[in-house]
Amino acid sequence: MKKELEYIDIEYTENDLEYIDEICNEIDKKTDEIVKFFEIKEFNEKTNVKLFGSLDEFRNFYKETYHREPKDWVCGFAKDNNVYTLSLSEYRKCLSHENSIIEDLERLMLHEFTHSVHLKRHNNITVKWISEGAATYLSGQYKDKKEITCTYEELINNAPYHNYKVMFEYVLNTYGKDYILKLIDNEELLRKETKRLFEEAKNICYNIAKGDEIMNKNILDFYLKAIELKNVDRTGWKEVGIDNAESVMDHIGGTIILAMAINSEKQLNLDMNKVYEMIAIKELKKAVSNREDSIISGSANNDTSAELLNILSNNSSLIEVYNEYNNGETKEAKFASMISKLESDIQAKKYELDGKFTIDNAKKDIENYPEELKSQLTDIKNASDGWLEYDKQYYNDEFKELSDDIRKLD
Repeated sequence: MKKELEYIDIEYTENDLEYIDEICNEIDKKTDEIVKFFEIKEFNEKTNVKLFGSLDEFRNFYKETYHREPKDWVCGFAKDNNVYTLSLSEYRKCLSHENSIIEDLERLMLHEFTHSVHLKRHNNITVKWISEGAATYLSGQYKDKKEITCTYEELINNAPYHNYKVMFEYVLNTYGKDYILKLIDNEELLRKETKRLFEEAKNICYNIAKGDEIMNKNILDFYLKAIELKNVDRTGWKEVGIDNAESVMDHIGGTIILAMAINSEKQLNLDMNKVYEMIAIKELKKAVSNREDSIISGSANNDTSAELLNILSNNSSLIEVYNEYNNGETKEAKFASMISKLESDIQAKKYELDGKFTIDNAKKDIENYPEELKSQLTDIKNASDGWLEYDKQYYNDEFKELSDDIRKLD
């Protein structure tokens, strides 16, 4: 049985009927990318791919071709314009491939196809890292591997294949595709450069890998401390007799949702990512102190929010955002400040409507207000009126209109 694609013809067996169409669809897309990478302008002869339905038959054919026994892990090879691999069930019988899935078989076929295309570019592949590096990288194998773990001697002779992928990826990202093709076309240059490139790649990839480990630790440490805001109650609600009130994390989530809705409807032309960061960052101090009423002053460089932000190694932009919020001069900073208060006002109204915020407790709370406001709130009709009136002093006209509409909720 046979499938004819743009660059390859696939000979398959009954073992492959269940998945052959799926494999062909994926391979047809990716073979074009591989051909373009090697800049093959005239692909005169298709590559022939044969899927063996018997591991024994495959190994015997390998032995006839190379006059040596294949390693237990060998599951495919390319020779001239031909690629030989195994059906999935037989592929799984090879060492270290017991749990392989269809995607692994696709990558195996693309790996060997890459070799055949490489040979069209340069018909003498003798330096292993660049041939296996191209095959592993372009086929999508070992995507999660970021570190070179072999010695130079192992690289030259026979290293675990992920090392070839990591080195190839490093050289490609650092020096570009033109340099890779130059190495492929010039074997003398390739051999001359290999040791330097290996030492450079191993050192830098090691530092990157360790850097990733550190950054991942920072991410988790930061999150686990910040998420404590779930357990920090907003004390203002307790002071007016509301039990089981929202947490600081509830307030952050509610404020972000409210900001999203306002910006969507009003089209305020704000940097909303910055606004969302301000809404969250300004509350971080409460995770450090484990108190909702923690007081901060000064810039983020000397308060407890910065203490938490300092867990992150690349925190400069977040520090800048928080300092911008504290300065309160930009339109994003002013919006973030107002939206936080407005969300509290809505919550006060909601607690009132739910019967949790009583008029008696509201009147007691008003006793703590500035004298000039007390005189205006001696005859409030609703529990939330004091909160709404108090916060109006911080609002622009648009937020004052929203505040008035909150009063009308019932």
